[in-house]
Amino acid sequence: MKDTEININFQYKDRLFRLLFGREEYKENVLDLYNALNDSDYKDVSELELFTIEDVIYIKMKNDVAFILDSYLSLWEQQSTDNPNMPVRGLMYFGKLYSKYIKLRKFNIYGTKQIMLPTPRYVVLYNGAKDAAPIKKLRLSDSFINPDKSGDFEWTATVYYLSLRNPDGYKEASHDSQKLFETQSTFADSRDKDHMIQGEMQILNLRNKCRVLDEYMILVERIRELLSETNDITKAVDTAVVSCLKDGILAEFLSAHRSEVLDVCITEFDEKTFVEGIKAEGREEGMEKERESLVLKMLKNGKTPKSISNFCDIPLDYVEGVQKRMGLVSPSDN
Repeated sequence: MKDTEININFQYKDRLFRLLFGREEYKENVLDLYNALNDSDYKDVSELELFTIEDVIYIKMKNDVAFILDSYLSLWEQQSTDNPNMPVRGLMYFGKLYSKYIKLRKFNIYGTKQIMLPTPRYVVLYNGAKDAAPIKKLRLSDSFINPDKSGDFEWTATVYYLSLRNPDGYKEASHDSQKLFETQSTFADSRDKDHMIQGEMQILNLRNKCRVLDEYMILVERIRELLSETNDITKAVDTAVVSCLKDGILAEFLSAHRSEVLDVCITEFDEKTFVEGIKAEGREEGMEKERESLVLKMLKNGKTPKSISNFCDIPLDYVEGVQKRMGLVSPSDN
């Protein structure tokens, strides 16, 4: 089937995130979030140039937000699933962005004079239900079939997990790290706990600094909570929007764009995709936990990574990864 046939009659939707951060009328929101992410203090929205390529589509949804500010080219992608392939997607998208930039400025990439490009910043804002590290960096090199440690061919995406696990525990977290983790899985050592707390505090700080981002997440979290209680996606979205209006959350925005927001949210939280996705993720996560538990048990029993890999037919790098994460030392394979 030809590409032209694939695209016939597709109606592509914006995301809620794009409505809030991807329009000229809401450039103040972009500036606020940029300042929160980069600890900066830009105030003049005229300095910010929205640069999103409108016709780059991923799964019937437009890509999110790209813009230029102070010679940085930023790309923000909002994701509701934990996707390890964001670096390769970002690399491909930035290629199109730089191509647009070069074309608009009529640069000659074949000449003897070096052209100068805005520095890339690639951020993924993950708001899914599946638990994840507060902040992590994904690397293109992790996808290479043949490992490459040279760093010569790299592209990264910084992922922020915007959900708060235990908001009420943060005030006490700096005094007693254990309180924040009373309902969380145990970590190998206190350094892991401290690292996790620092990441959680950064997310809390990010949401506190950018009010619109925080209220966006409150709306998303309310929709998700209501979806866990009903199969009626339309009712869940409408109820969440009404409750946010009542509580003054995104009130001005929701009042002005209520019908569009309802349409967009219903599309994003499509019932069938949501339910089937959660079931599939649950099965996959269960199998992964079972495999990790087996490896961990054998490591604690003194088996070497190589022997575990051979006996269980599990990739050696996976076994060594579990060993490293858990801070375990095993007998030498030699």
